[in-house]
Amino acid sequence: MIKAVLFDLDGTLVDSFDAIVISFNGALEAMGEKPRSRKELVKCIGVPHEETLKRLSKDPKKVKVGVKAFGSIRKRVSDKYTREIEGVRDVLLELKRKKIKTGVVTTTAREMTESILRATNLDYLMDVVVTRDDVSTLKPSPEPVLRALELLNLKREGCIMVGDHPNDIMAAKNAGIMAVGMVNVFSAKELKDIGADFVAEKIKDVLEVI
Repeated sequence: MIKAVLFDLDGTLVDSFDAIVISFNGALEAMGEKPRSRKELVKCIGVPHEETLKRLSKDPKKVKVGVKAFGSIRKRVSDKYTREIEGVRDVLLELKRKKIKTGVVTTTAREMTESILRATNLDYLMDVVVTRDDVSTLKPSPEPVLRALELLNLKREGCIMVGDHPNDIMAAKNAGIMAVGMVNVFSAKELKDIGADFVAEKIKDVLEVI
C-alpha cells in the first residue's frame, strides 16, 4: 500500500528550465564568463547551482559573485518563466483522493520553492516541503528524503520518490524507497541505468505504480 509520494520540484512538478538557464547565464556574465547553451545547462538542473558555477568558472574566487547573481536573477524571472507541468494537478488531486500523502523534496532554496508553489497554486496540495535549507546534505544523499518521511511520521515502506534527475533516483535508492524516474532531460534508459524502479514518460504515468 502506497502511503506517500515525494516529488522533485524543477523538471518534475514545474517547468522552470527557462528561468534557471537565464539565471545561470546571468550569473556567468556577472562572473565574466561566456554564456553556455541551454542544452548544456539543463543537464545541470538538479545539481546545487553553486557546484555548477564552480565547474563552469575559470576563477573559483568569482563563484560567490555568481551565486548571488543567480539567486537575484531567479527571483526576478521565476514567475514569468515557471509553469506547472501538464497533468501535475490531476495527479496530485488523485493522490489526495486516495488519501496518499504528498511532498516536495528539492535542492532549491525554501524561499524560492514556496514562491513557485504559491505562484502555480500547488502549495495547498503538499503535506510536506523539504528544501536545501532544511538539511545538511543534498540529493543524492538520502537525508532530504528521510527528513520528509520523518516530518510525515512515516516509515520507508510504501513511500515513493519521483524525479527527473539521476540525483533524485540515487537519493530514493539511498533512502531505501521506490525510485520513479520522470523522463525530461534524461532518457528512460539513463534513468533506468541509474536505478529507477519505474520510469514515467508523463507525470500521469506515476499513477500506474499506486
